[in-house]
Amino acid sequence: MCAIIDSNVRDELVKKAPSAAGSHFRKWLSDRKGKLVVGGKLLEELQESRAVKQWISSRIQAGIVDRVEDRKVDILADEIKDQCRSDDPHIIALARVSGARLLYTADRDLMDDFQDKKLLGGQARGRIYNANVEKDTLSKTHRSLLNRVDLCVSKR
Repeated sequence: MCAIIDSNVRDELVKKAPSAAGSHFRKWLSDRKGKLVVGGKLLEELQESRAVKQWISSRIQAGIVDRVEDRKVDILADEIKDQCRSDDPHIIALARVSGARLLYTADRDLMDDFQDKKLLGGQARGRIYNANVEKDTLSKTHRSLLNRVDLCVSKR
């Protein structure tokens, strides 16, 4: 299974004391139960943090993070930008190019875009690993999302 992490929660990857959602997401990646996909403008946004840039680089080498060709993502993002409610067409484009159907974010407009099957370009609806959890515990939904194996549509 593959996932995308929005830049608004990127620090969860490197925090010493991440939220419950962030902690479980990192463990899911480190246990190799899933992969993170990056590319295009999102990769630039994530790498604005030096710690996250180093984290991504080492995880690419370890096979935990897959890098998608920036050009493919950027071209598609430009094509769909007027269809998005959010200001994140690059994330929708990355999902379409990579086949990732799990998104970790706190952005409500992006959540709406990511769950739009038509915008995502296929039959599979995107799923949200919501960072807006009020309690320090994870819901049953959060835990079950990380156990799914059907949230990566083969595109490459």
